[in-house]
Amino acid sequence: MSVPFDPKIIARRSDADLTASPWRMVIAVGDNDTDIAGANGNVIGILTDDVKDGSSTAAFNAVQVGGIGKVKCGGAITAGVSFKADASGDAVSATADNDICMGYMLETAADGDLAACIIARHVINVA
Repeated sequence: MSVPFDPKIIARRSDADLTASPWRMVIAVGDNDTDIAGANGNVIGILTDDVKDGSSTAAFNAVQVGGIGKVKCGGAITAGVSFKADASGDAVSATADNDICMGYMLETAADGDLAACIIARHVINVA
């Protein structure tokens, strides 16, 4: 497995318990908050493994927004393909026109695996 290199990481606030969600994709919500992304959500980045419980007092979590990183896979995925968020914020293959993608897979992985990726947000244009 590859290791993260030259990550671009920002701190984002959350008032939810995200401790069970490392390496999942997140969206911006409310007033400077983050939450786990839903299917084909407008993803801003991927949580790292330094995730805190913000349910009683808002906490800041590290969110990787660029560089080489890793992501939790929500199904079988092939190296080289674009990936987007599924309903749990996990990576799945993106193939449809206008899919909002978080990046490109660097290795082939199975459901539940942590896999290396290039974090480079883009939208698929099939036409």
